[in-house]
Parts: sequence; C-alpha cells; structure tokens
Amino acid sequence: MPLTRSTALGLLGASSFALAPLIARAADAAPIRIGAEASEPFMEPFYAEEQGIFVRDRVAVTTEAFGNGSVVLDAVLGNALDIGNTDLIPIANAVNHGFDLAIIASGGLHATESVTIALCVAKNSPIHGPKDLEGQIIGLPQLKSAPQMEVVEWLRRGGVDPSRVSFYEMHFSEMVPALLRGTIAAALNGEPFITDSKDVTRIIGVPADTVSLHYYSGLWYGRRAYLDANAGNVQRLVDSFYDTARWANAHRPQTAEILAKYSKIEVGRVRNMARIQYATGLDSRLAQPLLDFAATYKLIDKPMSAIDLFWKGA
Repeated sequence: MPLTRSTALGLLGASSFALAPLIARAADAAPIRIGAEASEPFMEPFYAEEQGIFVRDRVAVTTEAFGNGSVVLDAVLGNALDIGNTDLIPIANAVNHGFDLAIIASGGLHATESVTIALCVAKNSPIHGPKDLEGQIIGLPQLKSAPQMEVVEWLRRGGVDPSRVSFYEMHFSEMVPALLRGTIAAALNGEPFITDSKDVTRIIGVPADTVSLHYYSGLWYGRRAYLDANAGNVQRLVDSFYDTARWANAHRPQTAEILAKYSKIEVGRVRNMARIQYATGLDSRLAQPLLDFAATYKLIDKPMSAIDLFWKGA
C-alpha cells in the first residue's frame, strides 16, 4: 500500500476490521489514538485496556483494532491515528520517503526459544534440510518480504542456490492442506497452525534466526511532531506498554483469554500454541539486525541506524 497521506483517512474509514474503541480516560488530556492488529504481536494495548493499566498509569487512550499494519501505518501518516505498531522495515521505508516517524517503545520479540513462525513440511516428507528443497515449491505468507528473504538466506546458508527454488504466496490456513496434498514441498507456517498440525507436519528450520536469534518483531511508533508536542502523555504511554509487557509475559492464562476474545481464535488453540514474549525496553542491539538484513536484501533503500529512528523520550 503506498505511503501517502491522501489515502490514510479513507483507509481508516473504509476498514471493515475496526472494532468499537476501547476508552481509558485519565486527567483532561486528549486521548492518544492507538491502532493495532488484533493478533498476538500487537496485543499490548488491548491487554492494558482489559487490565486497567492505562487508567492506573494515568494515560488517556483510545484503541482500535485493524486487519493489517499497512492500514495502521497509513492512518498514522495521515494523522488519523497517533500511535501504531509494525516491524522496522515499513518504519524505515517511511522515513526514507520523507515521513518523520520515530519509535517510542519495543513490542513483540522474535526469540528462538519460542518459535511462532517456522518452515514446515509434511511429517512423512523426505525433505529434511535446505538441499532437499532444490527444484521444489515453498509456500510463504507474503512474497517480496522479510520472511521470504529470511528463507532465501536460510537456503543460501544451507548451500542452495535460491533461484532453484520456487515461492508461492498463500494464507497460513492454506498451507497444511497444500503440504498434505503435495502441492508445495514446504511452508513458512505460523501459529496457531503449527501447533494445530503437529501430528501431520514437522519443523525443518527457523529462517528468522538468520537475522538474529533475538530481535524486535514489532515496535510502537508515531509522528515526531505529535510525540514532541505530547511528550508527557507519550512517556506515560511508554511506561504503560512496558508495565503491560511484564504483566503479559507473567500471566499466560489471562492473556490467552483476552487474545482469544479479540483475535477470534478459540481459547483452547491459544493456550496450546507457542506464544511470543514482549520486550520490556528499547535496545538498538535488538533493532539493528533487522535493519542490516533489510539493507542487504534491498528491502529498504539504504542502510540505517536504529538509534536514529528512536524518539528522544524513548
């Protein structure tokens, strides 16, 4: 989706995914307008609303759920939202195109100890490693993306010329049936589908680990002009995000109930699947690896420093 201001308000109004705003009122400040996907990597504001953390921390917020991060990004750029969440690549590209965004807080964390997206094959497949995928088709959630380039790097490190492998874009829900039919040889599948299919599929690799064993998979960001003009409220929001992250990391049963409510995934599936961890601070060492990887694979226009993208109050 183009990064244009003119489309932002239209996209926000047209989104069929928006939920009724959840409102936490504090003091007399204008509420901070947050937009996020209703999926686990972006659940912190929904957890904070449900647990009363925003009210306790005296930060006024309205939170709306959207179907994808591109809509949220366009809405932030168009001043229809104040704060959004996405990975570093769209933020870096927006900055490179002249939009003055800044990162205020970390969010979800890719950690190799808790894998939520992995390269899978059918359990009875003869494929066990990169070399076995030469001449085969791999299913991906999105082409020309960081996940595809992570698979490309995983293949290269395994001694495979990626040009000898084909890629096909498909939804996570389509991957296991395609694996079992033999339509594709492998799929970069995600939770809860990895756990749902554990009796008929198996993991052969974690391509995200080629970026780093630990890095931010999502970050909270806003327009610098807004952040600077509302520094006190934004700083309280940052503190609330980290309070929420610590609470969520320590209260899996409660978060499963809330995640099921907003994502519409049956709660039993949520309880059984691998879960992400939330970061509780902002560290350039957990941000820079993805930027470096993105520059290498031309996913961003030029190399960037993560620190340059951090808001001064972060």
